[in-house]
Amino acid sequence: MNRNCPNCGAPIEAVKCPYCGTLLLDFADIDTSKPTFVRIKMDNRIYMVKVRVDDLTFQQTNDTCSLYADDKVFETVERPELRIGLQMTALYDEDGIILRRKDLSDSITSK
Repeated sequence: MNRNCPNCGAPIEAVKCPYCGTLLLDFADIDTSKPTFVRIKMDNRIYMVKVRVDDLTFQQTNDTCSLYADDKVFETVERPELRIGLQMTALYDEDGIILRRKDLSDSITSK
């Protein structure tokens, strides 16, 4: 699927823009009505787990920000913030394993 980078506008065909390095994580691949596998990188490890989406929420709040000139409030503006909540439950895969872990340091070879 051809897309454009949301950061620089360049055409991209992978998850990383080859021009500016922006990552595009496509959550449209996660179907909230079916279990799916996700991979997450944390602490030099990659975890793969089969999950079910339990809850997905969008909450918009408005925060105020004051702009100053000559040490006085010049203008107060509202700054919207969108918070996205995603809660998943890990499921056992077909082999009866709930979490697979790969240490990234294991793939480094020394000479």
